[in-house]
Amino acid sequence: IDNQIEGHLKLIMQKAQEFIQGKHINGVFIGGHQEFFHEIKNELPKDLQQKLRGEFVTELNIPDEELVTHCKSTLNACLK
Repeated sequence: IDNQIEGHLKLIMQKAQEFIQGKHINGVFIGGHQEFFHEIKNELPKDLQQKLRGEFVTELNIPDEELVTHCKSTLNACLK
């Protein structure tokens, strides 16, 4: 199972790198199951690790609107 999780995290990071390539990134938020936050942070490229602004716990496969709500709440908490 650990190998599957590690492979999945590496794939996520690869897709994230492709998505942000050529874009200016102000900040990064991590969402998901809290027990994976440490592994996700470690897998982030160093430049994105430095832009980490917050984390939020959520279930997987939630509707986009719910994900955006989590992100907005986390962002608002960081701005206070």
